[in-house]
Amino acid sequence: MEMLDIEQKLSLQDTADRYSCTRDLVYDLMKDYAIPRRSHSKARRIVQRAGKVEYAVRWSSGKTRRIKQAGTDVNLSFLREWSPEWPMCSGSSTRAGAFV
Repeated sequence: MEMLDIEQKLSLQDTADRYSCTRDLVYDLMKDYAIPRRSHSKARRIVQRAGKVEYAVRWSSGKTRRIKQAGTDVNLSFLREWSPEWPMCSGSSTRAGAFV
């Protein structure tokens, strides 16, 4: 089970589906056998990259659209080049993943 969680990056639900059991049982077994779990943020990144995170947006016209949230990688070397002008540009807000 540890291999499924760590190497194959399966979620609790994916592991439960594979073995036809509940997510709670998988969680309890991991806890009983002291199998370390990944952090919430790491788990979130994995499911985003797999395209499993989606939400619905309802427009004022009444139409509803499902949107999949894709994970993105950030180039951290970009952040190492700090300058005094950064506070001005970093104050920009984001909306739907784009700079405004």
